[in-house]
Amino acid sequence: MNNKMSVRFRCYNSIFGLIMASFSSSSFALTIEDAWNAAKYYDPIYQQSQLDEQISETGIRTSRSALLPSAEITASSNWNDSSSNTNRYGMSLTQTIWDSSKWAVLDQSEAEYLASKLKFKQSHNDLAERLINAYLALAQSQGDLRLAQQKFDEGTKMLHITELRYKAGKIHSTELEDMRANHVDERAEILANQSKVADKKAVLIALINITPDVVYEIDTTNLTPPK
Repeated sequence: MNNKMSVRFRCYNSIFGLIMASFSSSSFALTIEDAWNAAKYYDPIYQQSQLDEQISETGIRTSRSALLPSAEITASSNWNDSSSNTNRYGMSLTQTIWDSSKWAVLDQSEAEYLASKLKFKQSHNDLAERLINAYLALAQSQGDLRLAQQKFDEGTKMLHITELRYKAGKIHSTELEDMRANHVDERAEILANQSKVADKKAVLIALINITPDVVYEIDTTNLTPPK
C-alpha cells in the first residue's frame, strides 16, 4: 500500500511539474483545462477523497481473496541404503463452505467503497463548480476592464478634440468641463474594474496555486463538464 501511494504521489509531482513548466514564461493565458488540472492536484479534499476511494477498492479485493480457496503444495524426498530415492509431490485445496464473518467483512468493504466513490464524485463536482465559477468570473471582469479601457481611450480622443474646439472659440467652457468630468469618471471606472480583476484573480489563485496573467474569455454556451 505504501509503495503504491509513494508511486502515486511521485506521479502527481511529475504532472504538477509539467503544469508549472508550461506556465514558466513571464506572460501566459491560462486555459480552463489547465486550471482544472491544477485545481485537482492542489485541492486537498479532492486528493483525499480520491485516495480514500482507491484504498476502499483495495479493501474489497482483500476481502474477496479471503473467500477464495487456499492451496498447499508439498514435496518430499526419501533416500535408502541402496542409494535410490523416492520423490513425492502433493497439492491440496481448502475451501470454506460458509464463513459468515468473512462475508460480513466483504459486505462492509463494498459499502465503504460505494460511500467513498460517492464522496469522491461529490468532491469532484464541488471542485468543478468552484473552478468554473472562479474562472468565468475572472474572464468576465477582464472583459469589463478591457471595455472600460477602450471607453477611456475614446474619451481621451474626444477630450482632445473638445479642447481644440474650445480654444478655437467654437464651444463654451461648460462643455469642456463636462467632457473633463466624464473623462474622470471613465478613469475611475478603469480603477474599479482593475480592483475587481484583482479580487477575482485571487479567488482563482486560491483554487489552483498558480498566478496567471489572464484567462481566456470563452463561450459559455458550449461548455462541457470537466473530467
